[in-house]
Amino acid sequence: MTFRHPARRAFSLVEVIVAMTIFAVGFAGVITAVSMSVRRAGDTYRSDRAVEIARRVMTVVTATPAEQRAAHGGEEDRYRWSVDLDRRPHDLVAATVTVRWAERNDMRTFRLHEIFLPRRTR
Repeated sequence: MTFRHPARRAFSLVEVIVAMTIFAVGFAGVITAVSMSVRRAGDTYRSDRAVEIARRVMTVVTATPAEQRAAHGGEEDRYRWSVDLDRRPHDLVAATVTVRWAERNDMRTFRLHEIFLPRRTR
């Protein structure tokens, strides 16, 4: 007399629970990675925006005639910027544009320095 085992057609409950646990851990890892990626992309965007503001302000400062140039500041969106000027020998001017902004409970700063020969009006 031979006994035949019936063909196995379904997964056991333990196998289903193990598979679901592995899937859940993997899915949680993917969600964490995507969340961090989105956050870093936002950080990069805000930093790029600060650089853009600093470059634009520096362009205005270097193009302004010496008689009209002065240290000043301003605000644009969530960014605050300031310009500091320092006279150097040989009629050179050192300009520093500082841009500050808040990012997740932290103040971030970007500084752009340039030394240039001022444009003079005739």
